[in-house]
Amino acid sequence: MDGIDEVVSKLAVYGTLRRGCANHRYIADGKYVGTGELQGWNMYSNGSYPYVVKSGGSIKVEIYEIGEETLSSIDDLEGYPMHYDRTQVETQYGKCWLYFVRKIPSRCFKIESGDWLDQ
Repeated sequence: MDGIDEVVSKLAVYGTLRRGCANHRYIADGKYVGTGELQGWNMYSNGSYPYVVKSGGSIKVEIYEIGEETLSSIDDLEGYPMHYDRTQVETQYGKCWLYFVRKIPSRCFKIESGDWLDQ
């Protein structure tokens, strides 16, 4: 981060915001912290992007330190709070924001590995 957007929180990303994916540009100015696995979540896909719901599985995430402006931009991208919701989860890097849905939309399939890049 260049100091333009001061770090205010960490964000756990699991889909199109990950490195090499279509929406990574939204967090490219953030500081990559590391990868992790979150227990208690399952991942689903509609073929274009993923959803996670609180459940008994696990998902692979990348952790970023981001600023307030970046978080606000990602809120807009994710349609928070109308489309996705957001919650704080505990990771090996501390508490992070995670976008999730309360109910999986129709016509979605489960990504058994919990890794968006495996679909």
